[in-house]
Amino acid sequence: MRKILILGAHQVVREGLKYFIDCHLGGNVFGEASTAMDALQLARDQNWNVAILDSTIEEPCGLNFLNELKQIQPRIPVLIISMHRDVEYALAAFQAGAAGYIPKDSPREELVRAVNNLIGGGRYVSPAIAEKLATGIEGALGRSLHQALSYRESEVLCLIASGNTLGEIARQLGLSVKTVSTYRARLLKKSGMRTNADIIRYAIHNDLGDFPSRESQRPTRPLRTLTSQAGRSESCIALSQVAGQSA
Repeated sequence: MRKILILGAHQVVREGLKYFIDCHLGGNVFGEASTAMDALQLARDQNWNVAILDSTIEEPCGLNFLNELKQIQPRIPVLIISMHRDVEYALAAFQAGAAGYIPKDSPREELVRAVNNLIGGGRYVSPAIAEKLATGIEGALGRSLHQALSYRESEVLCLIASGNTLGEIARQLGLSVKTVSTYRARLLKKSGMRTNADIIRYAIHNDLGDFPSRESQRPTRPLRTLTSQAGRSESCIALSQVAGQSA
């Protein structure tokens, strides 16, 4: 007997999912919730073989819910049913812990196949998303990581690597600290890096700026403070131009 937890804001969507799965698989026990809070309570009360998340859920955002659900039941496979066909959304879902991802307009047979795969311990990604993902990987081969960044992301990378705080970068670029933080989060996500130290090591390894020697570095002082746009290194400017062309 399969136990399937369904989280979706709209009852008609939940009923449709239950109907399609029951018609093809049969022998299921369903739990359903229209809010993240209710779904999390069901996860605390019972163990489930698989969870299906309609990504239009708003309370809280779907991926935040996914993180909370995985804390309660770390081994539960989660299938995301999304209105988005963009690779970025699929990657974000898998990075957050999803085991499957399909667009909402997928054939119902694909939904059943995905649920079956996840219950069997596998993963599932829609063929349409998989094709786009493969195309993106092929396009990225042969390019340096920083060439995949946008103009602003490359600027933020250079300025962080040069020892600037987010506040200093915001003042130099005429942006809010929140916006700079968003660009930092995006470049970390694209690059797979996690900390400012990773950014600094990457910039030094790829000769993206002028940095002081290791002996001259002090823990309480930045590597280098750029006080104006004119003070940016030529290599950083070139990097930004390359990124702007590839964005």
